Amino acid sequence: MMELSDDAAKKCHELHVLLSSTPTPQTRKTASELITAGEDIKWRGDSRETLLHLVPTCARSTSSVDYLIPVVYQLADAGIDVSAVDVDGNTALHVSVLCDSGHRMAIALSRIGVVADVRNNAGKTAADLALQLGQHSVVAVLNAAASGLWNAVIDGDQETARKLVESLWFSVDLRRDGTSLLTAARTEHRVPDNLIRTVNERSQYIRLMHAALSGNVDAVRLQLQYFDSRVLERQLRDHQYRLDDGTVTEWPLLAQVLQLRLTDVARVLIKQANFDVNAMILVDGGRKVPLFQWAVNLIVQIDVTIFELILERADVSLIVGPAEFIYELWERRYPALLFDRLAARDLSLVSLRDGQGRTLRDRVLLNVKVEHSVTECY
Repeated sequence: MMELSDDAAKKCHELHVLLSSTPTPQTRKTASELITAGEDIKWRGDSRETLLHLVPTCARSTSSVDYLIPVVYQLADAGIDVSAVDVDGNTALHVSVLCDSGHRMAIALSRIGVVADVRNNAGKTAADLALQLGQHSVVAVLNAAASGLWNAVIDGDQETARKLVESLWFSVDLRRDGTSLLTAARTEHRVPDNLIRTVNERSQYIRLMHAALSGNVDAVRLQLQYFDSRVLERQLRDHQYRLDDGTVTEWPLLAQVLQLRLTDVARVLIKQANFDVNAMILVDGGRKVPLFQWAVNLIVQIDVTIFELILERADVSLIVGPAEFIYELWERRYPALLFDRLAARDLSLVSLRDGQGRTLRDRVLLNVKVEHSVTECY
């Protein structure tokens, strides 16, 4: 057997090392660069785990999940075997039940085609493991994804197949043993033409959605040329999105992109496809707020230019609890630029009075006095 050179051997392990370490905001960019450079995505570890198995193992916090979800879509787009199991028969979904915000990781893995009802060597599905661990949000996600799209289409289960396709959970560009899902479906002759048409029609939308969630700006920009933007945003909504508190709601693609801090993709969706920054979305705690208000804390310190772009298009009259919102921004010690931009849109935002009749200036001065008094006590 031909031995690899030191450089080649090092290169083959870079993605493995990256996905075995603590994720950072740079992880998805580094992973994309390595995959583009030809990194071996067929890597298997000592326990036969794949790179896709590694992704949820280092998702130990909510922010880690944000950094890693784009990598799930990148690996799928590069052609990783989504149905691979490790030495214990576990899919990547089995592993996902152990990570923080596992329901979000499970959603991503289900979307790329990891089948939820696969049983490991102990006879357990990923949902069985999640139930044992009390991960009820993960259980709900996996139960909804059970009987993956491939199985549903080939088995002629029209109801499940249509639900999965129309809810944008699954990639319809699935391949097994070199054969595409649509080719296999036609070969079976049991699949109605209308179901094949549905799968075909949704494939372009889903391809765009997955490109966006992988952070592939060029692919998003290219694909947007073929869509009517007025229809596109309505189609790219996850009707079964599950918040961290377990609430199921409808979320637009732009919200998911911003949650993952994919600001370059968000910029393209807003500027080129005119995605709505004023859409009212349900967030943890049961509040409904405009998308731009919810997104401020995610983006203002990461990319001030996307904040400015969003604010240009924001209807600031929609801000929920404006006095409290502005004070919370000050408490986070955000740059003065943020308040300048908000004041430029509506000066009253920084001069509003709260329920006790205090302006932002009053509350800031009161806060400073309290802090000064506490310091003197020590």
